[in-house]
Order: sequence, then C-alpha cells, then structure tokens
Amino acid sequence: VTSGGVVAPMMTAELPAIKPPTAGGWFFSKPMAAVEWLLTSVHDVSGLPWWATIALTTVSVRACLLPVQIYQSKSIARMALIRPQIDEHSAAMREASQKGTPKGMEDAEKARMALSKLFEKHNVKPWMSIVGAIVQLPLWITFFFTILFRFVLRPLAAFRAFRRLARSS
Repeated sequence: VTSGGVVAPMMTAELPAIKPPTAGGWFFSKPMAAVEWLLTSVHDVSGLPWWATIALTTVSVRACLLPVQIYQSKSIARMALIRPQIDEHSAAMREASQKGTPKGMEDAEKARMALSKLFEKHNVKPWMSIVGAIVQLPLWITFFFTILFRFVLRPLAAFRAFRRLARSS
C-alpha cells in the first residue's frame, strides 16, 4: 500500500510461456494435430487412463484399416497363383527388348500386353502389394511422433521451464 492509500501491484514472477516444439514441421503438423485431437477425444469420452487410450485408439485404427489389409492380402495371393505365368511373360519381354530391333520391341510390347491381360483376367493389381505400406507407414509415423511430442517432449519442456523458474526465484 502506498502513502496515498493505493494498493501497489505486487511484483510476481510470471511463468514463461511454454511453447511446444514445432511438432512435425510443415508436413506432419496437421496430421499430428488430428491424431492428438483423436487421442484427446477418446481419452475424454472414455475416461480411460492415457496408456489405455493409446491402446484403444491403436486397435480401433487397425480395425479401420483391416479392409485394406484384407484386399491387399487377397491381391498378393492371386498374384502368387499366377507367378509362373508372370515369370514367363517377364522373361519373354526381357529377351525381346534385349534384341534392340524393331521386331524385338514389337515382341516385347506383345508380351507386355499379354501380361496385362493376365493381370486383368485374374483381377490382380501389382501395386496393391504396397498399398498397405503406403497407407499405414505415414499413419503410424504420425502416431509415433504425436505421442512423442504429447507425452514426452511437451511435459519435459514444461518441467525444464518450471525448474528454471524455481532456480531464478
């Protein structure tokens, strides 16, 4: 209190603003925010502890990806059934293209067309063997880094800021 009866504001040490690390940079920041929102929502709705929330969310996402995995497995199985024919057509293409003549290139194109018809006949899509990885790899990397930043680095930054504040006072 000052002599004029006015209460002077107390000088208090303000907590420094804790900035979480730039999670994911420009590429993964939006997906990481979506995964963090998903984890937080599951935690808030279910009331489960965080370890169970992470496990439940992981199992749920795996269940959502199950149709892609089943389709991929079926495609790989169909491809395995026609593997000998694929090898024959591939060898014919290789031999024809090694000739380097216009006739050889024409034969290689015929073999490629025959291979394409074989794939179509047996409903095989060669790229389906990697679609699971193309879908899952970025998803699980995003989950990993979201959990790392949410549960390890962010609390660690808060702890360090608190420790600095405690030392300064």
